[in-house]
Amino acid sequence: IQKEVAHLDHTMQGFLDYARPSNLKRAMVEPAEFLKAVVRLLGDDIELIVADELPTIALDSDRILQVLRNLVRNAREAAPEEKIELLGNDRGDYFVMEVRDRGPGISLELKDQLFIPFVTNKSGGTGLGLAISQRIVKDHRGRLELRPREGGGTVARMLLPRLPLSVEESTPPERLPHAQEGDRS
Repeated sequence: IQKEVAHLDHTMQGFLDYARPSNLKRAMVEPAEFLKAVVRLLGDDIELIVADELPTIALDSDRILQVLRNLVRNAREAAPEEKIELLGNDRGDYFVMEVRDRGPGISLELKDQLFIPFVTNKSGGTGLGLAISQRIVKDHRGRLELRPREGGGTVARMLLPRLPLSVEESTPPERLPHAQEGDRS
């Protein structure tokens, strides 16, 4: 009974997170320091690949941490014995973060439903993690993409535009050209 109550509580909290209007608390963040803190919080099975000289970016660090926590959890579930890579790159007008795993990749039947609430292939999953993550990234006027990783696995790419703290309206980026697997600039 306690497990079911905890599961229902988790599901309800996820639903509330998805339905609640976003109130971002943006602040200027040093991307390299932010990602180093993320790795300290989320575990030593994460290999951080980030340049030290990255321009600051305005973001809600708690909400972006929530996205990264979800993406890392998904990567761990996909490949529990493998190291996860967390990359941070400057792409001019965008700051790009990637979570890379070596799991089985995204199934064809789920590919087009990844961000739809309550769609999941995990037993005990709510199907809200990626939907909430996508919403947080869109609230930052960014994009969240999932694609197959060369050699097997998945790349979850978050593109966040470099916007001033006071931005109210803008549009998310269409698409950036995909970086090569070995491109770490």
